[in-house]
Amino acid sequence: MTNSTRLRILVGLLAVAALLGGAPLASAQTSSTFVIPLDRTGNPGVDANGNPTGAFQNPCTLENVDVTGSSTVSIIQQAANQKGEIKTSVGVSSKGSGTGWIGDLWPGLPTGNTYVFSENQSFVTVVPVLAAGEIFESTFSDKFLMKGAGNLDNWVIRAYFKLKVDAKGNIQVSIARATGDVCHG
Repeated sequence: MTNSTRLRILVGLLAVAALLGGAPLASAQTSSTFVIPLDRTGNPGVDANGNPTGAFQNPCTLENVDVTGSSTVSIIQQAANQKGEIKTSVGVSSKGSGTGWIGDLWPGLPTGNTYVFSENQSFVTVVPVLAAGEIFESTFSDKFLMKGAGNLDNWVIRAYFKLKVDAKGNIQVSIARATGDVCHG
């Protein structure tokens, strides 16, 4: 073997080693968990942005329903591809309960109706490469089936969540809006 052949092989091996050394062999992974409370109690109304506040109105019985509970949002992020995009897996587990009442002012007259919900969902989204100061926002919804004493009492709360990720990878999750909109009775 000549010196020039050895030099070419050495340069080739160094180039391959440099390429492999620059590529991650295993993706870095981070996880975060957020517990988001849901407390919709009191007189029904709307806030300055037009979002409903206070008790929900059961669309089946037209009674007011104070609802409390929480959503646990678990997020796992890992490098998705060589562009630097981040694969973001989101899992949501929501549980809570509600009690019905009638009248013009809270706490009103209890109806004796009680409701529970327990829901789970998961999905994956890809967060693009962000420049300093940029924020990725994604909105997703979940439906909470409010189960009453009988089938005629079942109705749905639709909760809209907002997921924000900044260029440093910091995550925020919140409930942007929740409405009681569908009777399943």
